[in-house]
Amino acid sequence: MRPVVGVVGCGRWGMTHLKTLYNLKQQGIISAIHACDIKPSKQAEVAKFADSFYTDWQTL
Repeated sequence: MRPVVGVVGCGRWGMTHLKTLYNLKQQGIISAIHACDIKPSKQAEVAKFADSFYTDWQTL
């Protein structure tokens, strides 16, 4: 069973983590990536790397 990963905070470091996680997903090491940030405007940028986007960490 491959892990599902969540990233809370999609600023500079969060985006770096998302890009790395996306590469791991492409290699089949993880199965899904979910991201959360309080700024809804980050959704378009995050959509390139994550399977879903949330603005509330509790919903994530």
